[in-house]
Amino acid sequence: MPPQLDPNVLKESCLQSFSAFSCLFQDPGFFDPVHQRVCDFTQAHILEALERKKVGKVLVVMPRGSLKTTMMTKYFPLWLYLRYRYLHQMDMRSLIVSNTFTNATKKLADIRYMFQDDLFCSLFPEILPTKKCRWTTETLETGRLKHFPEGTFEAAGVGSNKVGSHYNLLIEDDTVAPEEDDFKSDQFFAPSIEDITAGITYHQVITNLFIPRVKQSDQPNVRIVVTTRWADFDLAQHVEEEGYHTIDIPALDSKGKAIFTNFYSEEDLEEIKAQVGPYMFSCLFLNKPLDASLRVFRDEWMRWVFPSEVPLEGFYTIAVDPAISEKDQSCETAITRIWHTRDELDRPFEYWTDAIHGHFSLTEQVNKILNLCEGPNYKKTKSIIVESVAYQEALAQALDTEMTRRRMTIPITRIPSPKGKKEMRIEAMQPRFADGKVFLVQGLSVEVESQLRQFPLGRLKDIIDSFSMHVKFRLQEQKLNLPKYEHQEDPNSIEAILKEAHAIANSSDKSKISSGLESYNDDLFGSISSGLGSELDLPQALRIGRN
Repeated sequence: MPPQLDPNVLKESCLQSFSAFSCLFQDPGFFDPVHQRVCDFTQAHILEALERKKVGKVLVVMPRGSLKTTMMTKYFPLWLYLRYRYLHQMDMRSLIVSNTFTNATKKLADIRYMFQDDLFCSLFPEILPTKKCRWTTETLETGRLKHFPEGTFEAAGVGSNKVGSHYNLLIEDDTVAPEEDDFKSDQFFAPSIEDITAGITYHQVITNLFIPRVKQSDQPNVRIVVTTRWADFDLAQHVEEEGYHTIDIPALDSKGKAIFTNFYSEEDLEEIKAQVGPYMFSCLFLNKPLDASLRVFRDEWMRWVFPSEVPLEGFYTIAVDPAISEKDQSCETAITRIWHTRDELDRPFEYWTDAIHGHFSLTEQVNKILNLCEGPNYKKTKSIIVESVAYQEALAQALDTEMTRRRMTIPITRIPSPKGKKEMRIEAMQPRFADGKVFLVQGLSVEVESQLRQFPLGRLKDIIDSFSMHVKFRLQEQKLNLPKYEHQEDPNSIEAILKEAHAIANSSDKSKISSGLESYNDDLFGSISSGLGSELDLPQALRIGRN
């Protein structure tokens, strides 16, 4: 510590100012002026609420890679704990929640590393953990005034069972986020609607984890939500309606100037926009999700079903949209499979069952395609679809050769490449989605939904383009008619028995009645109404899936 700094003055400054505490321990050059604004905003609103005996609530929305987790999930819980420990002689208990337990423990590890910092330990020696303190990947217990079942800091993933535990501070940091947290990766994708719903639900559930407060109690209860915008119905939108004080700082101001100048220049942001696409850039860096009304494929059209809900009658088609280059930033090869079926009204439906994507060699593509056709799926696979252009034609020939070796015979359908942009072929799927004719089967890659939701502004569209090839195939190939659904009634079911009884009762052939019901007394049963009418309402045997 520099000799000119009085430790007592430094310690007091840290306890009084969240921004001073954060600036002191953050590496030089990584504390933008905007970070001081975030710290001061958070401190002012939290302390004001606590003075009024209210729950302090703050929502922080900032771009990816702008240190919002460092400020709000690492420094803030430490600062609030230190402030109450030294100024109010009160121990606090904090819960840090992320989208997965693994990610939550990583954020907790950032707090643990602070206890290895020489300056931190010299300023606050009273709170250093002893040998009796719990010090694990999911629980950190410091030197406290009292013992509590909960640690000083704990970690949890969305869905973690914390019943019976109670905390002063609840921090939800990217509870709705993809597992891959690298925005520069070409694998980066938006969380599914199911993930967004799970994050909101867990936000509601953990409300019950606050320490019970008696009237006029000084016990502090604080909630911090740190997130990225993904949709107009996401967690950020939800908590804003709960009265959270919101600080929303995008990467660019209204004039297009960079705000986080120590992190991103205008040129940097333009390069990132080219990498992740307009949709992701708007969400991740401008904090503005695309208006749902402007999307080609709306959220409510994403109908997920379990494998057990897929009808048994039908057949598969497989389509492949190969990538020529194997470079990381290039397009991916996409191999997709659809189960085609019809309901009892002869209406066609599609169940999207498989989406294999990545950078594969020609041999790898062939093996992955044919592996989908092995076993009981062989006779159910009606065609493999490829485009009739140079590289795809080589793929078709390689498929023929490998099928001969495996003694397989599956027709290969060659379709012409689109005359216009591939976007037109993808847009052609919209009516089927809107009409409820397409279902996504659980186990399908979540990137399928992500690309649908981002279209047409997303950078990647290879997977959904492969799925669009099935549509063109169905329209082009009239020979492969979808099998019509035929209802098979169980002759021993109550419906079949009652139906037969009605048929006999209405029959003019009395010999059939006597032979079929010799042991029945017409006087006893003939006057009793079944309540079913002249015709039976047979149950719908084919479930199309949940809406």
